[in-house]
Amino acid sequence: MIKARKAKGLTQRELADMIGIRETSVSNWEVERSLPRLEVARAVSKVLGFSIEFLFFEEEPSDGHRTLS
Repeated sequence: MIKARKAKGLTQRELADMIGIRETSVSNWEVERSLPRLEVARAVSKVLGFSIEFLFFEEEPSDGHRTLS
């Protein structure tokens, strides 16, 4: 997720503010201390424009689509 966030030019705080969560949550995901709830992961993927699989596991989804439509 770090690569996708930085590619959009966002800080952890900016991403957190955009989806209505705490900056510490974003930090915890990026250092793999925790994972977001599904609805939050969907919001993150929408903001950053990548699939959930790519954001959190940095691998292509099984259907071969990397970005969200």
